[in-house]
Amino acid sequence: MAQPPGPILFFDGLCGLCDHLVQFLLNHDSNGRIFFIALQSDLALKILTDHGVPPDEIAELSTVYLLSNGVVYRRSRAVFRVLSFLPAPWSFGQSLLLVPAFLADPLYRFVAKIRYRIFGRLDQCRIPTTHEKKRFLS
Repeated sequence: MAQPPGPILFFDGLCGLCDHLVQFLLNHDSNGRIFFIALQSDLALKILTDHGVPPDEIAELSTVYLLSNGVVYRRSRAVFRVLSFLPAPWSFGQSLLLVPAFLADPLYRFVAKIRYRIFGRLDQCRIPTTHEKKRFLS
């Protein structure tokens, strides 16, 4: 796979909350800079392990990852940093990076544990529309 021209967000393709995040990013990333890969894919496993993420961590499906400029960001860092690729006012959300990970990640982990109960679990990974296909890597 050729390196996409922008950051890649790795998400749980069966998680309703993750689906909402992807939909939000698709709707607000007017420049189409962010690309997406479901964690359930072989490509996600290859790329993330090539960047030092342990396979068992990926298999848990409880972490959102962002690969940007060769650096993998996890959990709250990934969510806050991906906002920097959106236009204002959404890009101001990256200021949440000022909250240290040791404070933000426990909240992230709590939400990750209960996300299926609150946001549901999809029957299958998201099927991108024709317009969205170029943003989903497989």
